[in-house]
Order: sequence, then C-alpha cells, then structure tokens
Amino acid sequence: MNRRVGAGGAGIGKGLKYFNSKAHLAKEILKRAEMPRVEVVRVGFHHWQAYVLNSTKRFICMIAGKRGGKSYVGAHWLFKQVADDPMSDYLITAPTYKILRQASLPMFKDVIKGTGIEGKWSEQRSEFNIKNGGIIYVRSTDDPDSIESMNCKAIWADELGKMKWVVWDKFEQRVSQKKGYILGTTSWYGQNWLYHEIYKKRINLPEYEVVTFKTSDNPWFPRDEYERLRALHTDIKSGKVSDLFLRDFDAVCTRNEGLVFSQFARERNVVEPFVVSKEWARFNGMDIGYNSPTALVFCAVEPLTGDIYIYDEYYESKKSSEYCATELKMRGQGQTETYADRTSAQEIFELNNMGLRIFPYKNINGTTNKDNKNIGNDRLNLMFMKGQIKVFSTCKRTIDECESYSYKENNEFNDARDEVVKSHDHLCDGLRYGIISSKFADKKRMESCVSYSPEIEYDDVGGVLGYKNDGKPDEMRAWLDGNIQAQKIKVALC
Repeated sequence: MNRRVGAGGAGIGKGLKYFNSKAHLAKEILKRAEMPRVEVVRVGFHHWQAYVLNSTKRFICMIAGKRGGKSYVGAHWLFKQVADDPMSDYLITAPTYKILRQASLPMFKDVIKGTGIEGKWSEQRSEFNIKNGGIIYVRSTDDPDSIESMNCKAIWADELGKMKWVVWDKFEQRVSQKKGYILGTTSWYGQNWLYHEIYKKRINLPEYEVVTFKTSDNPWFPRDEYERLRALHTDIKSGKVSDLFLRDFDAVCTRNEGLVFSQFARERNVVEPFVVSKEWARFNGMDIGYNSPTALVFCAVEPLTGDIYIYDEYYESKKSSEYCATELKMRGQGQTETYADRTSAQEIFELNNMGLRIFPYKNINGTTNKDNKNIGNDRLNLMFMKGQIKVFSTCKRTIDECESYSYKENNEFNDARDEVVKSHDHLCDGLRYGIISSKFADKKRMESCVSYSPEIEYDDVGGVLGYKNDGKPDEMRAWLDGNIQAQKIKVALC
C-alpha cells in the first residue's frame, strides 16, 4: 500500500508526497513530528502510479493499458497541485463532455470531497470555486478555443490521446505564465501526434516525462481476466497477439485499424516548411460549415513532378461568410481557385459575391456523392502511398485528421467500407474536393494548365455574374441554374 502525507494548517496539503513503503512513510512522519496538525491519509497506489505522483517534471504523459488506473492518478495528481497552491486556477479537461461526466469529473469529486479545499461546485458554470479563492475549470476540448484566456497553474488532460495536436499547444500556452504543470493520462489511440511529437521527439527533453505501463501492472486488475482477454486476441496457429490487445492492454503503440488514409506516413508525407515559389500553380479545397468548422487546405503543385504540397490551412467555426472571405483575402487567397461542397450553394454564392473564386467540386464520372467520396479517398490514399501529397509540418490539424480519419466499425447491419466516422474529417473533405476537381492536381495535364486564369464577370454593383474561360462552362451553368435559381442570378458563360 502507498501512503500520502500532507501537512495541515493554512497551507493544507503543502508538500504532499506519495509513498510505496511503510518504512518510507514512517521516516516522513518522524521528520514532521514537530509540525502542527500533521494528517496522514491512506490511499493505495501501485508502483507506476506512485512514480507519476512523485515526478517533478512539468509535462508528464502517463500512457497505460485500459483499467490501469489512469484517471485515479490524474485526480490525485491535480488534488496535490491544488493543495500546494489553492489560490491559483486549474483545469480538468477531456476530449468530450461525455468522458468528463462519466469518468474524470466523478473521480475528482470523490478525491476532493471532505477536504479543506473542496469549495463549491457550479453545474451551470462547470467549475469548482476553491475555498481559498482559486478556480478549477472543467472543459471539453472538442472546441479547443473553449480554454482560451485561462492562466492555469496545472492542467489534468484525461484521455489526452483522443485530443487534437493543437490542443497540446494551447495547454502549454495556458500554463506558460506561471511555469505550471500538465499531466496527460491516456491509452494509445494509434500512431498519432502523441506518438510522433511527444513519445518520439520530446521524451528525452528535461521538462518532459513519458511513463507507460500495462494493464497487468495494476495489481487490482484480476490477472486471470487479463490472461483470458489475451487468449481471445491471440491467433491459435501463429500465436500472434492482436494489435488491438497490444494497444489497449499492453500500452504498445500500434496503428489503428480501419484508417481511411492507411498509407499516410509522416516519414513520407510530412515535410518541413519552405518558401513556395510564385511560379507554382495553386488551388484550395474547402469544407464549408458554421457550427461545424469551415476548413480549407491551401495546395501548391511542384511543376516538374506534379507533387502536391499542402502549405497552409484554415479552420474556424461559428464565423460568418464575410469573416471567412476577409480572412482568405488577407492570406492572399482571394483569386485562388477553390473547390467546395456542392451542397453549400448559398454559401458559395455569398463568398463569390465577396470577391472569392469558389467552385462546386467535380463528381468523378457522374458517380453519386457516396461513391464519389470513396473513390476520391482511394485516390488520395494511393497518392499518399506514392509520396505525391506532402504536408508542411506546420499544418497540424491536417496531419491530425489524416492520422485519425477512419471508417466505422463493421457490424451485421453495415459495411464499414461505405461509412466514415463524421469526426476529424473537415480538412480531409476539403482536400478531396480540391484534388478530384482541380486541373492542377492532374499530373498528365500540367503542361497545358500553367497559365490557367478564368475571368470573372461582375454586375453593376460588383456582384458575381459568372465565370469565363474556366474550362467547364456546361458544368458551372448547370450547377448554378440548379442550385441558386431562386437568387435570379444572370449567368454569363462563354
């Protein structure tokens, strides 16, 4: 059994430590015998839990098998931080409110209940008001902007591996002023940013620590149950244990099954930024939304090879068409051909009236939207495999999505090959729209497309009437007539 010792008084919990032996505990009690109101609280921790709780590193990632005791440690770790400085602000966060409500928040409430710093929980504001004046915010990271403007002493991020790469950057920003601490508790969820950016790149940096352990390292998890599950995931003929079991129970980072872009690999498809030549052809792919984000990928084509470089990205939710148009013009994208979702006719009309050049994406050989999506994704996957699509390392959201975009799990009612998970897909959708539609993305036609420059016809007040010389007048006329006839737009196409 491990022990936790805290000195009382005004700084209740000050110098809180965790122990994994009675001898170590006894020495600490004797050492503090002269201190007033010494309080000993008995709590059980296994070896790796105690190791994390006693770590002095600023940025800790605890990556463990399922039921390894991650949330239990996260709640006690944050309690330790609050007890040391109850006048500061803190953050408890998870990828979704569902995870917060089911696991992280109940665990922390149980730990802090009855202590001298419990304070008052506000359901409406989703925060604890600590007795000594600090605040413990409880937030989901499904909208990363929800944690802006916080100045935190410590952050506990539960199920960190399910969060987006940009969220980690925001965590570091939130604790930077106070040189605070971050603990991420999680299992592996594929070889995503956590594996590449933290586990591989930062593990040896002085302020970072990565701790991994198996489910079987938790002495409170039934050993026979672990062996039963392992046997179920072991191939009888080869004796090979499934990647799923290794990832979920042995904390081995394996690739996810069912990835749409299974051929995407950072070693092949991610490059360091460089200045893109003005001579390179450019196009954009756009997924339009409001509550869901409006997402764009900015693409440039290398003339000799035809390789496509994603050099920038745009990702904003709850922004008006006018805001998006202004932002894109400021980035110099006002006259770059951009391909968007065909169903967003009204939004495309509004953006074109603001001086942008937005086209509906092109269906492949008259396919349905569903078939078009699958064929387009297959094409992108092949291009990733051949190294024909490269992403600047600064485009973190795009890389995130390429590594997590996946098909739904198979069951008796659906073919997973036909259904993708509608999450982490906005930039991927935009990329598909651009590549299946733009002339520049077709390597065989590169030489004839160097000087592609459609003309825009405007009315007397500056509204967009139509496009000349865009190479596909019939398609453009049919789409405009069919989707925004109610707007009584006069289309002048040659």
